[in-house]
Amino acid sequence: MARRSDHSREELKALVLETARKQIESDGLPALTARRIAAEIGYSPGSIYNVFDNLDQLISTVNEGTMRKLNAELATVSIGDDAMENARRVLAVYIDFREANPALWDAVLAHAIRPGVEQPESYLKEIETSFGVAARAIAPAFDGDAHELRLAVDVLWTSLQGIFSVSPHGLLATDVQARRREMAEFLVETYLKGLKA
Repeated sequence: MARRSDHSREELKALVLETARKQIESDGLPALTARRIAAEIGYSPGSIYNVFDNLDQLISTVNEGTMRKLNAELATVSIGDDAMENARRVLAVYIDFREANPALWDAVLAHAIRPGVEQPESYLKEIETSFGVAARAIAPAFDGDAHELRLAVDVLWTSLQGIFSVSPHGLLATDVQARRREMAEFLVETYLKGLKA
């Protein structure tokens, strides 16, 4: 394929990023390849590596955009003095976002655990922003212990990922798909009630 030069470096980077995001949305992260992106945008695969060091960097950049989008939605949540009500609001936004962006969210989770992948500082900052919203939401249930507050956020985060990772085809997943939201709400409410008790 002949090398194109229709775009500036920044334009090409934006084009590759948007194409990768759309391909993940339509076919999932496993189907994403530099060759496939290049074919769609009419550039050689090597052109992609002129704007991204490797495919991992490209995926991390897509995932950073996904987290930024989630954080923009979380920023609309009103957080008051009632940890339970705060948690319900934050959870509703998270679940709605996850349901509206299933493949992009799966990419965030799948790529985060790849061994040897060092995530960019800007991406880690977006993740910490999400965790910060969750921490502020449930903070009224704590008496100032920052370590326990962060531990609670980590426990809830990990537990929620477990609820949403159950395969619809698994033996234990009879009606889990339809009940995920209910299960997530029950988990968070029960956990916070336990803290209050």
